[in-house]
Amino acid sequence: MNQRATPRSKIEELKTLIRIRPRTGKKAVNLNTTITTTISNILANSDRNPTNNTLIISKPSMALHSLGKSIGNRNPRAYRGIPTFNLANVTLNSSLNSSASTSTRIPKPPSKPKETQFIRKVSQNTQESGKPQLPITPSYAIQHYKSDFTNYEIGEILGFNEIYYWGGKIAKVVNQGPNHGFDDAKANYLLYKHDHLAYRYEILKVLGKGSFGQVCECFDHKNNESVAMKIIKNKKQFLPQSAVELKVLKTIMEEDSDNSNNVIHVKDYFIFRHHLCISMELLSSNLYDLLKQTQFKGLSLGLIRRFAIQILIALKFTKKLKLIHCDLKPENILLKQANKSGIKVIDFGSACFESERAYSYIQSRFYRAPEVILGIPYGMEIDIWSFGCILAELYTGNPIFPGESEAEQLQIIMSYLGVPPSTLLSRAPRARIFFDGEVPRLVPNSKGKTYAPSSKSILKSIITKDSQFLDLIQRCFEWDPNKRITPEEALLHPWITSGLTKTRPPDEARRHRPNLIKESLKNIMIEID
Repeated sequence: MNQRATPRSKIEELKTLIRIRPRTGKKAVNLNTTITTTISNILANSDRNPTNNTLIISKPSMALHSLGKSIGNRNPRAYRGIPTFNLANVTLNSSLNSSASTSTRIPKPPSKPKETQFIRKVSQNTQESGKPQLPITPSYAIQHYKSDFTNYEIGEILGFNEIYYWGGKIAKVVNQGPNHGFDDAKANYLLYKHDHLAYRYEILKVLGKGSFGQVCECFDHKNNESVAMKIIKNKKQFLPQSAVELKVLKTIMEEDSDNSNNVIHVKDYFIFRHHLCISMELLSSNLYDLLKQTQFKGLSLGLIRRFAIQILIALKFTKKLKLIHCDLKPENILLKQANKSGIKVIDFGSACFESERAYSYIQSRFYRAPEVILGIPYGMEIDIWSFGCILAELYTGNPIFPGESEAEQLQIIMSYLGVPPSTLLSRAPRARIFFDGEVPRLVPNSKGKTYAPSSKSILKSIITKDSQFLDLIQRCFEWDPNKRITPEEALLHPWITSGLTKTRPPDEARRHRPNLIKESLKNIMIEID
């Protein structure tokens, strides 16, 4: 099997870039209230919320607390602690955003909860036996099933109007440890198989993890469907970006009402035991796992074209919203179903609206645009750069710019594209880190290797006779973001359109070519779905 290079964890990079504010001596407040207020204020004051409507987060009326679980950032391809996570279906064997298996092995639970990377397995004696007609009221649940609940839950359940699932007589957390025993030492929610979330969702398995928290597969007993549940850590520092993510997902839901733009849809969001939980549609495996199945030998151009069309439709949609994804990569592009080519772009946890850019340290390194590395104000064009990286990787099986560090990342880019133009460097605050004037500083990597500018060629690295495919990639790799191809232009690129129509339109119809392309795109999307 080919060895695939992976970058050093972005968490390690961030240790030199990020400092967390020290705690103050202020009096503690109810964290649920803090979470709700923080998120509501950010959403209500957003420029992207023209009606100034606050995104309502459903939560119990009384203070709730959470279960936790340790999450390691085991995928070094991730950046800034924003995770790669798996929304794969139960029947799949591939992990979504990592090279590990989709389903995490589930050991037997300890007598006392301990920090672990695995979801805890509990007794199978759940509420299935003698299951009542659902939903039921909290008072009915306590009256008839009191022995199923802990003392904490007997008080907690009264804050809910409807009860759909509670886990039955499974072994549950006792009130020991952080957050009444529901959190681990890192403020992650401790997960137990067949336990409940918000007396509605049944926890089934862990799908992914990162510094934000974790994603698990749950069964929604209200809507009778499986979902992917993102559970944010019980830490205030994660609230602002979580609020931005919710705002982005809310905007997507409003603007993509017909679900035609190939982006993930949120189903519900709520606060449970001090943790923000976001329920999303459950998809299949990701494109990185698809490459892994080929032993990183790459995919056919026909299949890549199908993926490219759908990604471009998603980018055209996000561009319309003036939304920057900020972390486009194979791990964040998921198949809708196994063995079918329909895809969706996921993980808007790092996304921002163009008018609300909050971070300068964004994008996974292999897919990071040069303007981000150089500290130049960025826009939606950075997603097109990532798109070009993805096209090359899907064909060759490996990243085209696999830098160990930002310095090497820029070196490798220059080895293909030459030195950036002086007009770009003159407005780059971080240029002095990588250049002496306009001369690159060639810093050796861990193996002592350097990359000279213009020493490589995309034409020689991506071996194919399809010159149009190479042209599309090269048009994504422009130093100047303003010269980079747009999603609209890319959808009309000959490599895209050649796969949509088998015959050339007659001369009299060529002036209507955009309409023909639009109709062809519509037809191929129907076929993909």
